[in-house]
Amino acid sequence: MAGAVLGVAALVAGALTACGGPDLTIDETTAKSMPVPAQVGQPSRVAWSVPATVESGTAPLAAGAGVVYGTTSTRKGLPDRVVAIDGRTGKQRWHYARKGAGSSLVRLAASPDGRRVAAWFERDSQQLLVVFDAMTGTVVWHRSLGSPGEGYRSVDRMWATNNTLITHADRIAHGMFRIDGYDINSGRHLWHWYPGPVTHQFTLLGQDQATSADAMLLPVQRNDSDALSVELVDLDDRTGKPRWRRDFVTDAQPIGPSTQVLARVDTFVQDPDRMWFSAGVIGGPQFAGAVSADDGAALYKLPTPTYGLPDTDLTVGFTPAADLYAAQVSDDRVVPASTRDPQTGKDREWPGFTGLNAAVLADGGTALEAHRSGHRYTAVTWSLPGRKQLESVPVPGEVNEILPVPGAVVLYDSVAHRLTGLR
Repeated sequence: MAGAVLGVAALVAGALTACGGPDLTIDETTAKSMPVPAQVGQPSRVAWSVPATVESGTAPLAAGAGVVYGTTSTRKGLPDRVVAIDGRTGKQRWHYARKGAGSSLVRLAASPDGRRVAAWFERDSQQLLVVFDAMTGTVVWHRSLGSPGEGYRSVDRMWATNNTLITHADRIAHGMFRIDGYDINSGRHLWHWYPGPVTHQFTLLGQDQATSADAMLLPVQRNDSDALSVELVDLDDRTGKPRWRRDFVTDAQPIGPSTQVLARVDTFVQDPDRMWFSAGVIGGPQFAGAVSADDGAALYKLPTPTYGLPDTDLTVGFTPAADLYAAQVSDDRVVPASTRDPQTGKDREWPGFTGLNAAVLADGGTALEAHRSGHRYTAVTWSLPGRKQLESVPVPGEVNEILPVPGAVVLYDSVAHRLTGLR
């Protein structure tokens, strides 16, 4: 027994040295495993409200038994703790922090199935990935990350699928990026991928690329004199190989380094067979519409130019029964929010629903909107596709984000720094 204890102590000391030095202190608690709480489709009351200072780089995520977020240290002014909240009760289930000089939490990512949470820490310009069991808070693995080599900078972004943690790094010169995949359960490096020959220049468009259960969706711009398009790439998360690549925006003139090009891709758990994609050149050609997850083929297109395209959170959600779009401004007039036919894209105006702060709930049979009147917010639940108002719940403070999580629909107030759970 003494030998086993000494062995564990040596492993812990080695991990601390490898991941930040002997002065680094790990502050952590864990929780027991439990069945994943059911999603809430028609909330009728405020169940709990807790203080939570959340940084934008570590926005609340649906995972484990509820919601996981990164919180700010008032002492250092940096996010330094990962916190998991029970969606049913609002009580903390587990937390993890790395307390050391110059240590900070930069970003979080969660697998779409909610089983894993990845935290990216930095200390003295060193990067560390820590992957947790989202239910219990137990550390599954961790590894240091540096430059991938071959003239690339250090990793600057990460995402998660159900199988793979994916990172991005730019090349220092000549415009190129590299994507790497790590097994989300072991940390083993699986693959790396480049968008094209290293003799060409490519840029990854946007900051918040989407993942599905088994793929990474990458809007890519060819950034040299031969470029004519904005491309969407579906990257298989297990192999790092494209399952398909589609050009969506073309022009008679090349899209070069001086051209302002934007793109956005969104996936929705209620309808994994389709995704939303918008891309275009400012003042030039644009695409906006629903595309197939199987091969990237355009299923229907919206009229363009549309307000905020191409790089706006315009889509509330896709379901097999109805697609929801927020209100928008086009040609100096307000266009009401709408539901659209999933097959044809034909719209049906919905004046009572703004969609400016809304989310599709549970299996897609309802949607919740944070409706503002003066300085007060009300959480209004609507049926889909019938658009009948079902519930109306006054909520405290402001609503800046709506997040359906196991056990609750969570509202975040970034002004009062609070998370509120509806059930």
